[in-house]
Amino acid sequence: MHPMSPHSTHKSIAVLPLANSSGQEEHEYLCDGMTESLLHALTRVEGLRVTSRTSSFFFKGKQVPLVEIGQQLGVSTILEGNIQIRASQLRITLRLIDITEDYTFWSETYQRSMDDLFAVQEEIGQQTAERLREHLGHFDLAPPESTTVPIPVDAYKKYLKSRYHMLKMNEGEIRKGLAILEDLVKEVPTYPYAYLGLHMGYTLLGTLGYMASGEAFRKGTPYLEQAIVLDESLPECQLQLAWMSFLERWDLDETYRHLQVVRHKQPIVDFYQTMTSVIITERKYKAAMHYIDTALLMDPFSEVTHHLKGFVHYVQEQYEEANVYFQQSRTLKADTELSLIEWGQSLILLERPDEALQHFQGLTSSTDPIMVDGGLALAYTALKQEAQANIHRKKVLAAMDTDQTGRALQMLILVESFRGGHDQALTYIARAIEMRLPILVYLKIDPFLKPLHKHPGFAPLMDQVLGTPSTFHLADRKYKKSLLSKDVIPDLRKKLLYWMEDHQPFLDPHLTLKALAEQIQLPPNQLSQLLNESFEQNFSDFVNAYRLEIFKEKIANPQNQHLTLLALAYESGFNSKTVFNTYFKKATGLTPRAYQKEMSKP
Repeated sequence: MHPMSPHSTHKSIAVLPLANSSGQEEHEYLCDGMTESLLHALTRVEGLRVTSRTSSFFFKGKQVPLVEIGQQLGVSTILEGNIQIRASQLRITLRLIDITEDYTFWSETYQRSMDDLFAVQEEIGQQTAERLREHLGHFDLAPPESTTVPIPVDAYKKYLKSRYHMLKMNEGEIRKGLAILEDLVKEVPTYPYAYLGLHMGYTLLGTLGYMASGEAFRKGTPYLEQAIVLDESLPECQLQLAWMSFLERWDLDETYRHLQVVRHKQPIVDFYQTMTSVIITERKYKAAMHYIDTALLMDPFSEVTHHLKGFVHYVQEQYEEANVYFQQSRTLKADTELSLIEWGQSLILLERPDEALQHFQGLTSSTDPIMVDGGLALAYTALKQEAQANIHRKKVLAAMDTDQTGRALQMLILVESFRGGHDQALTYIARAIEMRLPILVYLKIDPFLKPLHKHPGFAPLMDQVLGTPSTFHLADRKYKKSLLSKDVIPDLRKKLLYWMEDHQPFLDPHLTLKALAEQIQLPPNQLSQLLNESFEQNFSDFVNAYRLEIFKEKIANPQNQHLTLLALAYESGFNSKTVFNTYFKKATGLTPRAYQKEMSKP
């Protein structure tokens, strides 16, 4: 009786920020924290592409139709919902929406005490993954993470509040988050994420220019070290260790070893961004493009990802293509400074110095003044306006005597190289090596410095920076072997078909893959694989096909003429009007009403 209808769906999802339905702004942090928890849980699912936080949160507070959001993010499914908090009670409502067909195929409401926050997060993450597998098709699901509470709920709420502040990315909010975390590590000194948060906060202050980078990194490093002591296996720890090995110790093999751990454990979008940033220094441009394109799939609204895509084009001297992504990076985050120098350099290398000058002159007063003066010195040099160039070069030189020496050195290396002062540029590089400035790792591949590359003193200096080629082989991820051998599939197929025909479990409107697996005494992962390999269907289509046949029998029975189409659908096992109508149209090409009219024709 079972009709075969092959169906395949791209396995991808975006988790939109859960809306705060409490009417109190102070609960916003909890909504964001629950969203991040769901993102983390779904990222653990092998074979499911999850849009990263940056791109999902891009749509927070924006009135954009869900189908349009799904199309912009390039996903087949969206999870959205809201949280209501009253006193110590949580009410969480979630919906899974099929973007292709534009309908909700699962919704659920959870009512729990705030004391059960960890348990409900784990429950929601697991149930969401199970419903996705039923709808999208087979992927193995790992057992739920340990339910051991690593931190008291009230302390965890403080952690969520600290992230809420710090991710706003301005100095005042970052410092608010740091203050919360500094109290938290005194209260709960065994929670690694609090130390990682402190390290992130100081790193942000340094990289965004709110604190001297050297001082910021010195303050942040002990917190990272403590997080590593507590749980070195965390992907975030391994990524930070990779950056330290790369930018501070200039050890590529050690860098790749840390990245390998992340690759096998949980390849979050940061892994692909980091791999791009590292592997490009070895001029492995094809591999770098692969990694950054993967990052763009996961995080299409990240200014960092667009900057890196532009940088991959830039170092290959594809300047027009590079500037498209540099501009997009700036569009996504108007105050980002990531691409500003390379964008201007590209214009100069394209022999469009007037545009380069306009580019640097058009930067806002909040932009790093050392970068602006360095850029203007480059543009005026390209225009052969030496007097103007010197005015701005001297401003950069003056910064050498401040706590911004590193930023000044970075610009002076570019300026001196471009104006032909190669010996002076090498002197600055030697000083930068003494300070172990992170920007040195990219000097050998920067096309703007090509004239300097030919100087006999350049190579000996650069041999001190990533001078030893990597020997580490970054192995492919190890995917689990098939749970079912081909010789047992025919018997299991017969067993499943018999059970469906004889027991009709599909009449239960709440039937899940897990429940059906228990009935036929088969692990859920194996049943999912059986449906995928033997029937070429996901669980939902497999079960709904039986329900559809029962519905057709009922609508053809004159004794049921007094019942509505929806009543017959519910009697057939469907549990949602939307699901019924959508599946019916997909399977038959007709609406239920049109099908009924066809049936009634003489």
